[in-house]
Amino acid sequence: MKLFGFELKRAPRKDAITVGTVVPSTLPVSKIVPISPKSLTYAQTYNFGRGSFQAGEYDLSEIGKVEDTDSYVRKAFQKRLALMFKEGFSYRGSNANTIRYIKTRMAQIAEASQIPSSDLLRRVSASLIRTSNAYLVKVRNDKASGGAKRKSPGGKMLKPVAGYFPAAPETMKYEVDANTGNITKWKQELPDGKYVEFATEDVVHFITNRREGFHLGVPDLVPVIDDIRTLRHIEENVELLVYQYLFPLFHYKVGTESAPAGYTEDGRKEIDVVLEQIKYMPSEGAIVTPERHEINAIGSEGRALRAEGYLTHFKKRVFSGLGVSDVDMGESDTSNRATALTLSRQLVDSVKAIQDELESQWDQKVINELLLESTFGDMVLEEENRVHLQFHEIDLNSKVELAKHNTDLFKANGITWDEYRSSLGLEPIQVPETAEDQDPMKYPEWFKTYWKLFEEPLNLIRAVDEPYTAAAKAMAESRSISMTKKQTGEATQETVAAEKAMKPEPKPTAKDFVDSAVATMFSDFESDSIARVVKSMEERRIVDYDWLSASGFTWVAAVMDKLRGPAFAQLTAGFNTQTGRRAHQAVDMLSIGRTEIEGRIERYLSRLVNNAVLLIKQRVENLTGDARLPEVQKQIRQQVVLAFDTIRYRADLIWDVEIVKAYNYGRVLGARFLGQKGFKLVAHGDGCEECRAADGRFVEAATASLEDLPPLHPHSRMEMKTQDSVCQVKQPKGTGD
Repeated sequence: MKLFGFELKRAPRKDAITVGTVVPSTLPVSKIVPISPKSLTYAQTYNFGRGSFQAGEYDLSEIGKVEDTDSYVRKAFQKRLALMFKEGFSYRGSNANTIRYIKTRMAQIAEASQIPSSDLLRRVSASLIRTSNAYLVKVRNDKASGGAKRKSPGGKMLKPVAGYFPAAPETMKYEVDANTGNITKWKQELPDGKYVEFATEDVVHFITNRREGFHLGVPDLVPVIDDIRTLRHIEENVELLVYQYLFPLFHYKVGTESAPAGYTEDGRKEIDVVLEQIKYMPSEGAIVTPERHEINAIGSEGRALRAEGYLTHFKKRVFSGLGVSDVDMGESDTSNRATALTLSRQLVDSVKAIQDELESQWDQKVINELLLESTFGDMVLEEENRVHLQFHEIDLNSKVELAKHNTDLFKANGITWDEYRSSLGLEPIQVPETAEDQDPMKYPEWFKTYWKLFEEPLNLIRAVDEPYTAAAKAMAESRSISMTKKQTGEATQETVAAEKAMKPEPKPTAKDFVDSAVATMFSDFESDSIARVVKSMEERRIVDYDWLSASGFTWVAAVMDKLRGPAFAQLTAGFNTQTGRRAHQAVDMLSIGRTEIEGRIERYLSRLVNNAVLLIKQRVENLTGDARLPEVQKQIRQQVVLAFDTIRYRADLIWDVEIVKAYNYGRVLGARFLGQKGFKLVAHGDGCEECRAADGRFVEAATASLEDLPPLHPHSRMEMKTQDSVCQVKQPKGTGD
């Protein structure tokens, strides 16, 4: 007997009942056959038989016309798209092999279609934002794809996907089965009558805001179009109103009641004489009249219709329909920061909704098919093997607060280690079960945690009774003193001696001068931040994070002033190396390259500042106690110093990487200037996995960007090889070469 899915069996005792185990289905997800719905769709009402294609429930071409002609609509769409990709995206999953496979397949598809994966996803997102519908047309080719042929659950043999190409939603039509309501064929038809038909398995249709019974999503702009038209009509009428009353009407009165207008001596009317004088009077002229003549200017005189209220009303309706606020559109003068954050939250929430829809549909319609084309087997679509698209959190304030909350729960034993990482959006890592099992090759992620890299070695140093060397002894004795004196820049003789003993001073070079300048300026930023944090905690018990951010961006501007010259010098040096010193003939090209390099360096430095502020916030807000007490102030200083120590190395690494990229980009621009095809990347013999994966990749000079060039990571030793020469990618000797 079964009850609610459980097998009930009678036990030997009359009063005992045992529950049997329910065996789950063993049919793999990849073998599940699609089924047809039994509910009817509106498309079946307009079905006229085989070969009849429908354009959909809404006129999507009208959406494009509105976007092209209305600045508010275009700006709102651009705001959503920029916010959607502000923090980027990645692929996640429990199986590292399937994740690596999906990344490889997407790279192959990008190479075959010549559409970068990020650009493909961005174009799909732009169509979803604009029309709530997006289409990708598949090209299947087993010779241009890394996948394998497969048989669909329905029994049809399919070639692997080699490329995805976006299609304009306005041009897509579909054919519907009259019985099931399923789409049986797609058709793309242009306004001039040209068309091409596609099978359903060769088209990916992404949808948002779909109503039951409809095949297309409802564009967000549909209910706003009439409001936009009304607003534009009111603006046109206001323009006419301004034109009408911009130039006043002059009333010239001739004569009075006692002495009305008469005739002159030559028999002409006085009115005609005045009219003739006005007609031929210059624009800057004047008329002198006796007391019987009077001139009045007739204007609106306050009687014209005031249209400000109507304009404001319909503008708010348009903004509300577009999902943005006047703050987002840059039109608010009175909103404070709290109001601005509240209003912007609406835009963030609407973008997150689109991200959620796209993530689930991309997993189902793109990633799952690529996994089925692999050789992993029938269980590839089980949860432990699946791969998911994930947009990174765009609301950083909420992310920080949530991370802090989960950290407090973990410290209070409210959640486990795996639950804690899952709440942060991270995959669980394997932790050694015993103290004796400490194999870095077996637990690589665990040995890269902050505890294994910093806390545990520091505790071991503090725990030993006698350090092994004089340098280590001096470092151990001076560590606690130097931690508290970094704020004022003081250093004890013991600290200096220990640092010299641990690391001999190298011979200075021109590059070392720039690096030391960056390090010195970062130390100044650190000292100012420590002083500001301690002072604000003493006075208000609140850290002024806005001031820290502003100070950090001031530091970024100062560092950029130091790095612009050396970066441009390396760009020019690479160009001259490739072209035989012809940089003077490509000033405009080098100027554009310089702007790209400066923008990239500034972007990474700004990200460094944001990370510093976030780390300070996390560490300081975890402290408890009265900030006016000396011991609490000491803890605050230590936590801020540790926050800066965590990211200090990044400042130099940014420069080390970007100076080489500037040199290599100069070579690429030189090859582009000469009309050369490009370069081949060659990995070093003992290079890392990332470099070996890029070994043999060809970088086209005509389309290469800074992202495509080595070094792919700090300390990379990859080569850029042309047909005639090989250039070792290494740090240039000087900054003025």
